[in-house]
Amino acid sequence: MRQTFGQAPQAVSGVNPAHIMHAEFKAEGIYFMATDGLDPTAATVSHKITLNIGFDNADEQLTVFNALSEEGEISMPLNETFWGARFGIVKDKFGISWMLNHQLSK
Repeated sequence: MRQTFGQAPQAVSGVNPAHIMHAEFKAEGIYFMATDGLDPTAATVSHKITLNIGFDNADEQLTVFNALSEEGEISMPLNETFWGARFGIVKDKFGISWMLNHQLSK
């Protein structure tokens, strides 16, 4: 699955609409999610990756989010999104960015 910023139901200012907003890769029990990110100028040689964790439990998501944000930096607080999830982005104390996604019940 691949979705560009230009395909998003809400306009995202300041990004190239051709860049990948969300991509998924699945194979034999491995599930990767990826994005080109919101700020292409923020990437450095050592920080060109953002990792995603999907959660089945909202309390576990909050615990991990809080732990990763200790001595780190919250880029996007946990909030409900247009794709039906609670989502947040945090950079840990080592400079690694994490996206935390919890799909909400319908």
